[in-house]
Amino acid sequence: MRVPVWITEIQWLSDDTTMRLVTGTGHHQVRVYDTVKQRRPTLDVSVGDHPIKTIGVNASKSEFVLADTTSNMTSIDAKTGKVTGRFSGIAGAVTQTVYCTSHDYVISVGVDRKLRLFEGSGRHRMVKEIYLKQRLTALLVDEDWTPESDEAAHAAAAAGASESEIAAAAAATGKADDEDLWENMAQADDEEDEAEAKPAKAIRKKRKQPSV
Repeated sequence: MRVPVWITEIQWLSDDTTMRLVTGTGHHQVRVYDTVKQRRPTLDVSVGDHPIKTIGVNASKSEFVLADTTSNMTSIDAKTGKVTGRFSGIAGAVTQTVYCTSHDYVISVGVDRKLRLFEGSGRHRMVKEIYLKQRLTALLVDEDWTPESDEAAHAAAAAGASESEIAAAAAATGKADDEDLWENMAQADDEEDEAEAKPAKAIRKKRKQPSV
């Protein structure tokens, strides 16, 4: 019998077109589609025994990282569908995985309230684990953002500064950013504001006296 359609996750495989995508299903299937070539999936494999919850795609679109409704998180080859690695150390269901584009890392969050940073290649070892107090359902990673306060703190640390001096350098940078924000903010014209605030005066027309 034909397996019913039960889509649980969709990720696009191209920034230029929506015709190439990968889907995960509640029947633990991973399917890759290229609707320019054909309507049927170009890759259809079953991974594990539980519904697919989330899928991450690496920058070269050659590997997928997928997690099911349990604590299983696996990487597979995008062309063959073969399992290339497994991620360990996860205590609960993973709700979102992100494959970093500029760094070789995989980031995940889950119902166990922890954010985890894994190696994107090799043995997929866990690099860092952070307790976030909340059960997160989504994750957004901005790889282009670099806080200037962190740069100042790192520079102070590299120069052999004490912890208080490092904290002061970070605080001074943040204060300077706030001052720049206020200085660059456009100033409103007080006269125009007062003119707009005054209600328009009603013009009363004089009634003409009826001629006797």
